Amino acid sequence: QKNICPVRGGSTPNNPERFANKRAENYWTLKQWLEQGGHLDECEDFLDLCEIKYKINSSGQILIMSKEEMLREGLQSPDTCDALALTFTHEFFHTPSMQQESLEIESTGSVTSDMMAGI
Repeated sequence: QKNICPVRGGSTPNNPERFANKRAENYWTLKQWLEQGGHLDECEDFLDLCEIKYKINSSGQILIMSKEEMLREGLQSPDTCDALALTFTHEFFHTPSMQQESLEIESTGSVTSDMMAGI
């Protein structure tokens, strides 16, 4: 028997002080995993990670570029990357070092350049 658990990207993250929504939290956890040595098999769709940017909103929370923003910039919807990020939902993927780690972040940036180093 397999359990299927819905994950809504716009839902409240586990760390609402740091992240604007669950999507941002998942992508950031993926980013940390890659920085800590995680490896992705070669897949052209993962190159979409190079286009996904983040910013800090007025509440000081990390927010990932929306699909609407991507469309306005002429970028494709990163469906494969979104599916990958969902696998990093905190309830299912968690390490104590990630919970305790504090990261310094800039007010805007790219999840991508840091992430691609792990691919």
